[in-house]
Amino acid sequence: MYDEPEFVIRNIWRLYGGWWDGNPANLKPARDGALAAEVAALAAPDDTRVHQIRAEAFQTRREQETSLMAKGIFGFAANQSTAKAG
Repeated sequence: MYDEPEFVIRNIWRLYGGWWDGNPANLKPARDGALAAEVAALAAPDDTRVHQIRAEAFQTRREQETSLMAKGIFGFAANQSTAKAG
């Protein structure tokens, strides 16, 4: 229950089939930090209501998952926004 079949398949595909998914936008994407900064600037990063909604959305996703990995990642995101929402 640690991992999910889709994660395993994705890793096998990357190992034997390569990493590129066929989308030209993903060939050489922007660095995560640059993309995150731009998205955050567009998404009201200091807005309490935005963080409340984000926390609720990720908590709902967490409750629907079966693997510990997905639960942990979604829970982490929910906790981040809960802290920022106060």
